[in-house]
Amino acid sequence: MAAFYGSALLTVLSIIWGYFTNSVPDGLLTDIDYVVITEWPKLLQFIGRHHLNWIKVPFRRLGWQSPNKAILVIPQDLRTEALRRFVLQLSDQQHLVGPALLIGAMASSCNISQYEFTVVIALAWFSTITHLATLSILEGHFRVNWYTDFLRLLPPKC
Repeated sequence: MAAFYGSALLTVLSIIWGYFTNSVPDGLLTDIDYVVITEWPKLLQFIGRHHLNWIKVPFRRLGWQSPNKAILVIPQDLRTEALRRFVLQLSDQQHLVGPALLIGAMASSCNISQYEFTVVIALAWFSTITHLATLSILEGHFRVNWYTDFLRLLPPKC
């Protein structure tokens, strides 16, 4: 159960991370998205400078200091491809968990209560919604590989 929720949370967090690091495919972002992406580091610097200094104190006492090395900048196309592949794997995992939960519930339908069956239905629904949430990030991938990815798209919509 923890792995199921962890996977769903990781899926959502990776999409949010992709949004704020401008790793989402270009066709999905609007002008307002680009403004948010360019302005949020300034907001984080302001908050960090004025309100988060208490976090640095324990590290300074231990002798830890942030490195002054140059930050490696990864091109956007590589970040987008990495995000797409990662979200594709998480999407496939959610895609397989939902039907597996339903099959397991149906196989033991004589041994589970109405409450347990309702929980299984809710978890399968949650898995399907998480899978469908990833499809917007993967839209370009499905247009190129429609013949191999047909099985990824059809069952959750049925």
